[in-house]
Amino acid sequence: MHKITYNLAIFSMAELAKPQVHHEPVAQFVVLASDLEWLEVHAHVKIKAGNVLFPGQAAIDDNAYETTFCIARHIPNPLPLSCVGDYKHLVENVLRQQQPMVKIIIKVITRPQVQLQVPICPP
Repeated sequence: MHKITYNLAIFSMAELAKPQVHHEPVAQFVVLASDLEWLEVHAHVKIKAGNVLFPGQAAIDDNAYETTFCIARHIPNPLPLSCVGDYKHLVENVLRQQQPMVKIIIKVITRPQVQLQVPICPP
C-alpha cells in the first residue's frame, strides 16, 4: 500500500477578489492511503477546506467550493476533482511517482447558507 500526500491550496473569497498575481492560498496537507475510497478522501479534503473557508460551520454544501488537482510532470494543468472517475484518474497518475504527491486547489464559490438554530432553554 502506498501513501499519497495531498498538498492543499485553499483560496478564500477575499483572496480570489485580489488580482491573480497577489493570490495567496492557505496551505494545508493530508497524507492518506492510496487505496481509500473516494468518499473518504473527499471527506478529509472537505474537512480541511471547511476549517479554513467556513470556520465554525457544522455542515458545508459540496457546491460551496470547487476542487481541481495537478500532478507535477504528469498532469500540469488543473483537472476537476469532483467524482469517483476524477479520483481514479488522480490515483492512477500519482502512483507513477516515487513519492506520490498531488496538489489540490480549492476555491470558494459561494457562502453557505447558515441555518439558524433555536436554543433550547432548560425548564
